[in-house]
Amino acid sequence: MYQLSQVNLDLSQKNKTIILGYDPCFFTLKNAFFLSPIPIPHAKQINYEVGTEEGVLALLLSAFSEKENHLLCDDWDLGYLSAESNLIEEEIQELLAFIHQETPCLVFTSDFINHHKFSRLFPLIEAISVYAECIFIPIALQTEFSLPEYNGLIVRLCQGESKLIGSNQFAMVAKIKHQDQVWIKNTHFELQTRFELDPLLKGTIALLQTQEDFRLYPYQKVAIEKIKEK
Repeated sequence: MYQLSQVNLDLSQKNKTIILGYDPCFFTLKNAFFLSPIPIPHAKQINYEVGTEEGVLALLLSAFSEKENHLLCDDWDLGYLSAESNLIEEEIQELLAFIHQETPCLVFTSDFINHHKFSRLFPLIEAISVYAECIFIPIALQTEFSLPEYNGLIVRLCQGESKLIGSNQFAMVAKIKHQDQVWIKNTHFELQTRFELDPLLKGTIALLQTQEDFRLYPYQKVAIEKIKEK
């Protein structure tokens, strides 16, 4: 029931839609707000740190419950969650202003559905669902969080023709140039491909397109080595 392809929703009919994660198929949606680690070509968006989806959901639940004068999560260290996820109070208020008095439609992309700790995300999603006109069953929520740190080179796995697509900033950090052949290594995979510079992309997260579906959490730390021409 959590695969978006199986959800029968006409998002164009929703007043306010919040897209949680990165998925280009939603970029053309009007009246939508995006939360994603990757900056996208949309006016309404918040960018959070890779790997902190649990913290993002906790902060959203806290904001939604406070907005409705519900006290669900007094024991949470919201300062820690905000600092680690890079989701500040002003951005949360911007999201709440976007919602205003309406009930939003929350869309969870594979960033959340395929998360390696989805069992911890699910209770938060279920609790948040009360604010999206879904049935709410009281649940026991986590009160302590330990969010992983993602430092170094990060790529987001995508299906498509094999290539690495990144910004000027990513190229500088990785010490590679447009059309360079590169060797990409990760604890789960190794592959050779070419780097394609996209001036429209921003930030230090690149898109790694592969024809193979690794069925991993989409954001992966990698080592990149330029292949020298013979």
